Amino acid sequence: MTAAEHTPSHPLGHRLAQRLLNDIDGAACVLIASEDGLSCAHASRGVVDADRLAAIVSSLGALGSAAALATGAGPLQCLVVEGDAGRVVARTAHVDGQPVLVAVCCDTRATLGMVRVQLNALDTR
Repeated sequence: MTAAEHTPSHPLGHRLAQRLLNDIDGAACVLIASEDGLSCAHASRGVVDADRLAAIVSSLGALGSAAALATGAGPLQCLVVEGDAGRVVARTAHVDGQPVLVAVCCDTRATLGMVRVQLNALDTR
């Protein structure tokens, strides 16, 4: 199967990624990936290997889900990887009726709460 069969139409995904990139202060990249790690759409302010990032985010999502369930935290809501220069914030969402992972790579200017507000609103748009 192709990424397009797993995910929302590419134009919708690209518009959503671009909107999130524009709306989140400090965002460097927004990626929309299928749950099995295929890149569906992305927007970035620089060069990004979207296929590699999709595979990484999918793997992190699977590990985060397993950890959350194993510890009694319940289903995974949000995954945050923090480094000295910024964060990767990801969550599952339904975009155009399809389950996807949405990841925002952001620098230290981004406020975690504001990134989460934008990601949490995805299911209602």
